[in-house]
Amino acid sequence: MRGYNRNWQELYDPESQLALAISVLRNWDNRASVDSRATVLFATWQTRFNRLYDQLSDMQRQELNVLERLALEALQGAVAYLAATYGQVDVEWGDVHQIVRGDSTFSVGGAPPGAQALHQVWSSVQEDGTYQIEGGSAFTSVVELSTPPRAWTALPYGNSENPASPHFSDQADLQSQNRLKRTWMADEEVLDRVTGITTVPFDGEALELEKLRAWWKYRKGLTPVDSAEPDSTMSDSL
Repeated sequence: MRGYNRNWQELYDPESQLALAISVLRNWDNRASVDSRATVLFATWQTRFNRLYDQLSDMQRQELNVLERLALEALQGAVAYLAATYGQVDVEWGDVHQIVRGDSTFSVGGAPPGAQALHQVWSSVQEDGTYQIEGGSAFTSVVELSTPPRAWTALPYGNSENPASPHFSDQADLQSQNRLKRTWMADEEVLDRVTGITTVPFDGEALELEKLRAWWKYRKGLTPVDSAEPDSTMSDSL
C-alpha cells in the first residue's frame, strides 16, 4: 500500500486495474470466505512476491525501497494474470476454490496456497486457474457439555467412499455452506435414524475368535462366575 501511494502517478494503469486491486486489498477483512474478492488477488500477488524476494541478497531484503518496488512489480504481474485468466481482478474465491467430488463441484472457503489460517485447506492451481482442493481439516466437531451432551460435526466429504452412496458427498455441501450437522449420541437417537445395517461375516479362525470373545463377555456378566464350559447352543447361535 505504501509503495503504491508513493509511486501511483508513475505507474502505467490505463484501465485503473492496479487502482482497483489496491482498493480490493485495502478493504479486505483478511478472511478467505467464499464471497471474498481479495483472496485470489492476494494469493496470486503473494506467490509472485515470494519468487522475487527469494532472488534478493540479504542486504537488499533490508532496504524498504527495494521491497516496495518488488511488491509493486508483483502486483502488476498478478493483475495482468488475473485479467488474462479470469477477465477481472476481483474474482470471488468461491468461483475458483472448489471441491470436486464425483460429478459434483462445491465452492468452499479456506486458506489459499502458502497462507496460514484457522480453516486450513490445501489446494493446487489448475491450468484453467481454478484451485482444486486436495486436503485440509479432517474432522470438525463442536460439543456442548450439557446434560445430556449435544454435538455437531462435519466430515468432509461424506461417510462413504462409494460414489453410488448418498453419503459420498452429502457433507461436502455442509462444508460449502460453513455448516455442521447434529450428531446423535444416545442409542435411541441413533436407532431412530438408521437407514441400513450391513453385517460383515466372519469365517475360519476369525469366526472362532469372535465366538470366544462373545462367550467371555457373556461369562463376565454372570454372577456368580460359573466355571462350566461354553454352552453349545449359545456358540451355535453366535
